[in-house]
Amino acid sequence: MADITSKEIFEKYRRDTRYKSNLELYDKIEQQENFFIGRQWVGLNAPDLEKPVINVTKRVTNYEISVLLVNDVGVNFRDGLPTSGNKNIAEIKDNSKWMEMVSNELEKVQENIKFREKMRHVLRNAAVDGDAAMYTRFIPEDGGNPDVVSGHIETEIIDNLNVHFGDKQTSEVQKQPWIIISKTELTRGLKEKYPDKEEYISADGRNYFSENKSRIDDEMTTVCIYFWRNKDTGNVWYMMCTEDCVLEEATDTMLKRYPVSWMNWEMVKDCYHGIGVVEEIIPNQIAINKLWAMSLLYAKNSSFPKIIFDKTKLDKWTNKVGAAIGVAGNPNDAIAATFRPSDLPGQILNLVSQTISYTKEFMGANDAALGNVRPENTSAIIALQQSSAAPLELQRQTFYQFIEDWVRTVYEIMRVKYGKRYTIAEQEIQDENGQAIKQKMAVLVDFGEMPADSDVIVDIGASDYWSEITQTSTMDNLFSKGILQDALVYMENVPDKHIKNKQKVIEAIKRAQEQQRQKEAQAQQMQMMGLKM
Repeated sequence: MADITSKEIFEKYRRDTRYKSNLELYDKIEQQENFFIGRQWVGLNAPDLEKPVINVTKRVTNYEISVLLVNDVGVNFRDGLPTSGNKNIAEIKDNSKWMEMVSNELEKVQENIKFREKMRHVLRNAAVDGDAAMYTRFIPEDGGNPDVVSGHIETEIIDNLNVHFGDKQTSEVQKQPWIIISKTELTRGLKEKYPDKEEYISADGRNYFSENKSRIDDEMTTVCIYFWRNKDTGNVWYMMCTEDCVLEEATDTMLKRYPVSWMNWEMVKDCYHGIGVVEEIIPNQIAINKLWAMSLLYAKNSSFPKIIFDKTKLDKWTNKVGAAIGVAGNPNDAIAATFRPSDLPGQILNLVSQTISYTKEFMGANDAALGNVRPENTSAIIALQQSSAAPLELQRQTFYQFIEDWVRTVYEIMRVKYGKRYTIAEQEIQDENGQAIKQKMAVLVDFGEMPADSDVIVDIGASDYWSEITQTSTMDNLFSKGILQDALVYMENVPDKHIKNKQKVIEAIKRAQEQQRQKEAQAQQMQMMGLKM
């Protein structure tokens, strides 16, 4: 049990909101969100001024996000223990089987949570707000079989304003003394979910930093999920509460990792919050919009000639057709003339164009990268695209580390929460001829016997590195060039889905090889007999 109370948890929560306020984070993120979606004149009181938006911010931000998402992300598990020393061959083989089964289960989790869509959302949050976060947990289910554990892994994207770290000077999740995830939920929904706590649950008003996100017509209550690490066991514990009551008592998750994944787009020294793409572009975006707005105002006021008349001869001017105009003096004297102001200086429009061009260029989104160059020289365009994507390599590596942290959290949840359940694994069975063959089938395994997270290596990269198409192509090249000459080895390493009835083909190759061996043995015997005679 934890000695901390809900009041103390909320004091930690409010202390971090004050820290965010001192960074002006709430105002900054509201402005950055508005600029990204095109609301770039919010708060300006200028009714007579045109308010054009040339949204360079969204163009550049979407480009940088798409560069990181252009390839699917691949995950590869490897046994991290040494192949010598105290570890024997049987243990190595068992761990290899675990790596295969975990890969299959991870694919299921990614499909269920819509992993690619979530990664797009994660990068969007990081690029616009500066940070991105995900919370992963196990949801138990009643499967009807007491001997088999049922449940699934769920991952939720959390706004960076709703994640609170105990150590403000580092963004490393696993080094935090505690982590709080805050949520604003419907008061009536909480009362229905926790009926025994109903009298202690009350609305605490709308938080000033979530003005645009709160539902005005409903009463809302702030809920905090508090995570901390037990010093004796190293396990992560959690407790859920409102300010006035504990909704879920302190519970040992049995996990060795905080179930939170976190990334900065650009790191800020001694601060766990980062800086995104949008924050860098906002001053340029404001300058572009202002210059364009003033140019439109000048054009509106100066496009048509001005009429100048002599007030000593004419009281007022009228453009009515056929209207009589009274003058003082000789009407043949010039009493009016037209005046046309000078055109807008070309330097203004050039300045707008150069500001847009420089902004895109220094953010890596030049015309070649954005596809605005005619493909007259393909090699040159490809070279430009590659060079423009190079500055994003730091963000790519940060993104891969974020995914690895999430994968390791999923791995830990499987090891602790999955228990005994069915999964797909390759098993060795005997065919109708009594020969041993390998076949994938559903088997009941205890996930609690998985290797520890520290004994597993997780490789993250573009999925091309481990794609089935690449593997098939590589095997084809090895076989066609004669480097690999055994047809059986070739077939066993080609993915199943690329060859129909692959197992039957393997069996046919084995029979042919066995027949060939028998023929060679007979020929050798005949040769030996001939020598003896």
